[in-house]
Amino acid sequence: MTQKQRNANLDLLRIVSMLLIVFLHSIDHSGVLEHAENCGTAMYFYVRFTYALCQVCVNIYIMLSGYFMVTSKFRLQKLVTLWMEAAFYSFVLKLLF
Repeated sequence: MTQKQRNANLDLLRIVSMLLIVFLHSIDHSGVLEHAENCGTAMYFYVRFTYALCQVCVNIYIMLSGYFMVTSKFRLQKLVTLWMEAAFYSFVLKLLF
């Protein structure tokens, strides 16, 4: 049986794009984008540039995920497990908040 070779550069790109996606969500949900639009200063251009950069990282992350998953086999058990985890955490968070 041959072992798969990991490409560290693609893994690093995937990690960086994950971090930038988190940054995108923080920009989007914190109100920074709306506040910068009202200012009309250099901060506006900085926020818009970083927002656009982070949106590109979403596409990069999706393409890298597809590249890594193209040779994997579909297993119904994995899908059911993922669905159960999502339902469990949704239920727990709903109870907490």
